[in-house]
Amino acid sequence: MAMDTPGPPRIRLTSWKEIAGHLGRDVRTVLRWHKARGLPVHRVPGGKGRNVFAYTDQLDAWLEGSGNAAPVAVAPIARRGSVRLWAGAAMLIVVVTAGIALILARPGDVASITVSGDSVIALDADGRQRWSHRIAGAARLHLSAPRGPIFADLDGDGRDEIVAGITASDAQGHLRDALYCFTDDGRLRWTRSLDDGVRFASGTYGPPWITGDLRVVRLDGRTRVLWAAHHDVWWPSLLVVLDEAANVAGRFVHAGWITRVEASADGRSVLAAGVSNRRDAAVLFALDPHALTGAIPEPDSSPYRCLDCAQVLPRRTVVFPRSEANRAADQLSLHEAVEVGADGSVLVRVRQQTGVPADAIFEFSPRLDLKRAAFSDLYWDWHRRLESSGVLRHSADACPERTPPVSVVLPPS
Repeated sequence: MAMDTPGPPRIRLTSWKEIAGHLGRDVRTVLRWHKARGLPVHRVPGGKGRNVFAYTDQLDAWLEGSGNAAPVAVAPIARRGSVRLWAGAAMLIVVVTAGIALILARPGDVASITVSGDSVIALDADGRQRWSHRIAGAARLHLSAPRGPIFADLDGDGRDEIVAGITASDAQGHLRDALYCFTDDGRLRWTRSLDDGVRFASGTYGPPWITGDLRVVRLDGRTRVLWAAHHDVWWPSLLVVLDEAANVAGRFVHAGWITRVEASADGRSVLAAGVSNRRDAAVLFALDPHALTGAIPEPDSSPYRCLDCAQVLPRRTVVFPRSEANRAADQLSLHEAVEVGADGSVLVRVRQQTGVPADAIFEFSPRLDLKRAAFSDLYWDWHRRLESSGVLRHSADACPERTPPVSVVLPPS
């Protein structure tokens, strides 16, 4: 990947119909997903409810991680009985319904977060506003974390806090991205921004840093916020580990965008996925959370060498070179989906075609030993289209690259 290559432009959809078309669903389904499951669709500031927009990268990231949506409870249907029993049941239903209504009306039952103008707005599952918080000095806001705000109990009091990545632009168009942590009743617990400057051999890079991913995880029994942010224009990125009070517990500097962060099932490693500029490939790092501050060593001649960073040696590095079709079609390879199973296994999907789930799929053991690898069916469909257009000159059945390339790099002994 060439030095100082700008990040890909964001694709913006400006209607429910366009959003539904991108997701391959009807508008009614998309509306339901936004209302009940937090699909990242934003309201146009000052517009009416139908004036919305969404970014394709946020929609794709939400779709990849949307399995954690809470199920909707369904009330049982009562059988018919005598008039007296029916009357008693009706009275009971009224009482229970009134009780449920009081519970549902309670401030703090927040199901989703959105933004409008200079305010953060919390909604319940029915789309009713629970509270709002104005951000001073902001002319416009948008939610920056592609997978959306995180609902998690940071302090162990049994109630969820809400952590949201929010980019604010002022009247002059200057950007500032920060994390905001709210209690479920709308009080601001803390906010944290990144004002770091990072000096590489090729130059110095500073804010604004834009949120690339956001997770709340358990590391060695402690709740931690993993915050990946990339430079607004160029290639450097930061992975910052915060404790429950937003104190910095680690800062990893990387020459390439980090687009997905998770924790291993045993809570002993931070998993960071993204792209390595020097390798021109997707990568996955298993990092020690207790030795996370610094950068991976680069050759002295590399423009991607961090000049002010201590050395960080990953426990394992997995390199996913660009596939044949990806190289032939000159596509970017920036985004991975990383899923950690209950048994500790790690499933990684590396997007090969921009905007389409033509993926290389890898399954690893908890120690990141490769178990199996394959291309998705959509990848082979894409391969055949490239054959038809003359970009590739052999058939999918005769392709010399039947399985996606991958290598696991161990730390020096």
